[in-house]
This record gives sequence, structure tokens and C-alpha cells, in this order.
Amino acid sequence: MEDLAQLLTYFAQERPVGTEHNTELLSWFEQRASASGYKIEHIPLDCAGWNHDSCSLCIADELYTILPSPYSLPFNGTLSMVFVSQAEQLSKGMAKNRLLVVSDSLAAKPIGDADLLHALEQTQASALLCLTSGHSHSGRSPFPLIAHATFATPSAYAPRSILGSLLQAKEDGLAVRFCIRSNRKQNASFSLLFKPKDIQPKHIVVTTRLDTKYGTKGALDRGASLVVLAALLERLGPTTSVYWYLRNGEAYDSREILALLPDSLSTQALVVDLGCIGLKDSKTTFELRGKWKANTALKSYLLAQGYVEVPVTDSDSTPILHIVSEDAERLYRLIDTQLDTVDQISLPVLEQLAEHLAHLVTQGENI
Repeated sequence: MEDLAQLLTYFAQERPVGTEHNTELLSWFEQRASASGYKIEHIPLDCAGWNHDSCSLCIADELYTILPSPYSLPFNGTLSMVFVSQAEQLSKGMAKNRLLVVSDSLAAKPIGDADLLHALEQTQASALLCLTSGHSHSGRSPFPLIAHATFATPSAYAPRSILGSLLQAKEDGLAVRFCIRSNRKQNASFSLLFKPKDIQPKHIVVTTRLDTKYGTKGALDRGASLVVLAALLERLGPTTSVYWYLRNGEAYDSREILALLPDSLSTQALVVDLGCIGLKDSKTTFELRGKWKANTALKSYLLAQGYVEVPVTDSDSTPILHIVSEDAERLYRLIDTQLDTVDQISLPVLEQLAEHLAHLVTQGENI
């Protein structure tokens, strides 16, 4: 088994679904699972591949640097502007063949709502410029307002501080030169499911996410979890009734943990979900959902190892043990940013987690 530090360095590279490193990691895990005797199942995933070059905004003779929204289509042209600051202002055709400048309350947080994304597309703008301030969680400024791989309107983002210059240009009757150099194409990828030799009526599924968003190395999210999963794979082999599920494409297009698993597995599984673990100078927390909540021995074991319980009050019946670092505020500042690097990780914590989880998954409900 490779040194954990070397594994973390190898895993913690930008790896959006469909990229070269993402594909390389799928192969890496598949080879090791196969060598350990697991049966391999590919769970197909349609995805978008994307790359970009420089982007720019030119007002009169003044050039501004802007950033392409992840997965944005390309655009290059001169446009007049329409400004919008609230969702209620959006209407069909309001920005036809123009640049729609989005700011203030409409640009306060990343847009994931499908209806709102559709409303933006229905403005028939040639392109969008999203002016964003500090992200409510990470503090990132500016931050991408739109990061959806099927969004049909070319989109870029920039600091809100240029709003005054844009408003003045409109008042002066000026059009702006707007350029996004990018390329988006459809790819095919897959998630990985490793099946043990000894298949029981009830199963434990150890799972984490493989991919990252663009612009982050994803050491916490979730390179550290991949390290622990790799260590467990080698330590346990296929002799226990444990499945290993590497979810791919979740950062690309969010999906529920068990959404892609076969029905026969998802209905019988007890799930151990490895989140953003290993943050330096932070305790590790656990959440117990569904049938796991009634397992007092499991809870006692985790508390005895120094883990902190996060009570769950929702009615989610899926039996999930979710493990994540405690310091949510620091995590929010790091994940999905360029600051999410290996120096944020405590390797001794990862080693302990691998040891504790090896005991947990081999004991299952009988711990």
C-alpha cells in the first residue's frame, strides 16, 4: 500500500468528471479492487467535458478581466446591456440579443434552482455577466453564480465593484465587448461499485465522492476520504460483505447518495458515507440516520473513539452513518476553492479513521 501522504498528493488534484485525472483515478481504483478480488460494476454517467482560456470585458478602451462560469458555452461579440437585481424582474425576451448583467439580491448566492435557471435562459440574453460579492459560506469574492453543465446561455462572473462602470457605460449609450473563450462537449463516464465475494441479504456500503468542481484540488472534498477508502479496500479485501461505492459526477450534477445503486442493494444497504474528513485541528463528527440511529453499540463505539455526535431530527429513513470534520465554518471557507489543499489535512486522523472503520464495517450491525 502506498504511503497515505503520497496517496493524498496523488488524489488531491482537480478532477471534475470527464477530465483526465478523474478518468485516471477511476482506473486506479478499479485496478486495485480487481487485484483484491472484488467484482467490478460500472454505473454509467453522462457528463459534460469543459475547458476554458482567458475571458474579457471591454468598456470603451478599458479592459476588465472576468471569469468564465464553470461549464459556460463560448461567446465573443459586442452587446448593449440590460440590468437585473431581483428574480421578480426576469421576463421572457427582456434581454434578447443583449448582455444581461445580474447583481445584488439575484447574485447573492449560487443559483441551483431549475426554475430560476430556466427564467434566466428565457430572457433570451446573448450572454450573462454575474456580479458577485463575498460568498455567504466560503467568503470567496467573486464567486461563480451559475455552475450548471446544461445551462444554455454563455455566462461569466466578476466583482460587483465594476457595476458602477457598467451603469455609466449604459448611460453613455455604450455597448461592451464581451468574450468567453471556452469549450463544452458531452462525455461519458461512470461511477464504480465494488462487490465482495460473500454477498449477504443485508450489506454495508462504504461510499464517498470521487470528483471535484473546477478550480479546486479537493483535498478535503474529498481526497482525504478517497485515501481512507483506498486503505480500507486493501486492508479488508473481499472477504467481508462490504460494498464500495465511488460516486462520480456529484459535484457536476448533485444527486442523492444511493440514487444510482441497483434497487436490490439500495433497499438493503447500511451506508457509511465519508464526507470532508481529516481537517487539521478539528474533531470528527458523525450523524446516524435511519436504522443506524437505533444501534446504541455503534454510537457508544464512536463516542469512545473521540467522535462527536451530530443529532439528526429529520425523517430520512435511509440508514446512513455520515462522517465529517467538525469545524463547518472552516470547511465552508476551504471546499470548492483553491485553498482546499493537502496542507489542510491531518494524516494521523486519516490513519485512525481507517483503523476504526475497518473494525466498524467488519462488525456491521453486530458491533
